[in-house]
Amino acid sequence: FLSALLAGVIAICLWAYVITVERPESENVFYNVPVVMEGQTVLQERGMMITSDTNQTVTLKLSGKRSDLNKLKSSDIAAVVDLSRIMEAGDKKVMYDVSIPGDSSIEVVSRQPDAVSLTVTEWAVKEIPVELAYEGRIPEGYYVDRQSASVEFATVTVTGPKAIINQIEQAKITLNLDNRIETISESLRYALCDADGNPIED
Repeated sequence: FLSALLAGVIAICLWAYVITVERPESENVFYNVPVVMEGQTVLQERGMMITSDTNQTVTLKLSGKRSDLNKLKSSDIAAVVDLSRIMEAGDKKVMYDVSIPGDSSIEVVSRQPDAVSLTVTEWAVKEIPVELAYEGRIPEGYYVDRQSASVEFATVTVTGPKAIINQIEQAKITLNLDNRIETISESLRYALCDADGNPIED
């Protein structure tokens, strides 16, 4: 009886080992797997940039040894998008490769979505002049020496989607003169504007 009981325990242990370690049929679903963009330098060299949201995630169903799957977290896995495959601007559906750490036999059963949606836009670099504008009125008896007014940087360089960059003609700084009675020296924000001085809203 003792031998039979011992054999039964060993059989159960072996069965549990096969189920939990050896059998590859186990499946797990991993949500919020991060999308990782590679090849952005190559894309920029081709005069393009991504203007859509790059902080995307995917859902993956993986199969493999239960022990291997139990060690994984969604943050350990990556959906890698190779941007160097993109040759022209437009709305794209780009396939991704699944990167799983370690040397294991884990396989991808399904993925949702199958591809990552991206908007690719031509990009441009432009140097634009800094323009100083005035608003408000100084108190009576004072005047503004506009000829001597100066800014630290005569130009700024802007980079972005070509369609938007082409609209920008000046970086306008607006100085409020209300109740100013002393020499003004301060840091001011500038607005990117079109040729008529209207701010570019995008």
